[in-house]
Amino acid sequence: MDTPNLNQVIEDNSKPFVYFYVRQIKTFKLMVMKCNVGSTDPIIRIVIGLGIAITGVIFESYWGLIGVVILATGMVKICLMYPLLGINTTKKIA
Repeated sequence: MDTPNLNQVIEDNSKPFVYFYVRQIKTFKLMVMKCNVGSTDPIIRIVIGLGIAITGVIFESYWGLIGVVILATGMVKICLMYPLLGINTTKKIA
């Protein structure tokens, strides 16, 4: 079977799913995530994340992984759900 080159796949509109990904690869740009978690959120997230993670380890449950995710968002100060919900808890500079 003959494999099409990149330009053939991009010009073929019958495969929009493939087209989207090839187009993204062709026009790839570095994306930088901005801090969207304020000063109080990380402290709360770290405490709650540690609590859930430790509880998950004690009870040998996969729920501890949720605690690790919450802990990670508190440490890097980036929440991936905030942009989807339109939330930004950082202080606005006037």
